[in-house]
Amino acid sequence: NGSINLSVTAGLPPYTVAWDTINQQGPSFAVTAVTKNATHPYFGVGFPVGYALDGIQGKELNVTKGVNYTFNGTFSGHPFHITTSTAGGSFANEVFSGVTNSQLQGGAMVFTPNATHPALLYYMCGVHLNMGWKININNGQASGMSISNLTPGKYTAAVSSADGCITTITYTIGTGTPISVNVSSNSPLCEGSTLTLAANGAD
Repeated sequence: NGSINLSVTAGLPPYTVAWDTINQQGPSFAVTAVTKNATHPYFGVGFPVGYALDGIQGKELNVTKGVNYTFNGTFSGHPFHITTSTAGGSFANEVFSGVTNSQLQGGAMVFTPNATHPALLYYMCGVHLNMGWKININNGQASGMSISNLTPGKYTAAVSSADGCITTITYTIGTGTPISVNVSSNSPLCEGSTLTLAANGAD
């Protein structure tokens, strides 16, 4: 839940800010197959067993392109995979790009969203209907002077001013309490410009 708040000085306002994440390793999810209860979005629909991620039934995921996400679990008979199908139950719409060890039934599957993927996918069973739920994919970009809900990793801000100067700076969100924010790299200033960037972080 880290955040970065950017301050821009000098140059010629207004400023345009574009954030890019350059994280390569995202979180790992513990996947289990459990009897659905009322918290699962497909409770009472399809197969009575559903997936729980980190103990949350039918957890909706928000993932970023270019980041590796790992799914760990053992559930014989319920091959876990990424699909464009809202219901699952077959492998007809399985997504292969960016996936290692698909049709997971034991061990680990890694999913790395990329430019070929639509904004919405699903994690489902290839045999039984309606066991999983949504995966929302974003492009890792945001605008504005701050970004929040950040996991540990690296984030780059590219700031352009009205006079055409563009400066970038990369921040690393650390682990621990309080969350630390450190400058990892800073691009040279534009020739003849005094545009400078600074940031602070918070939990």
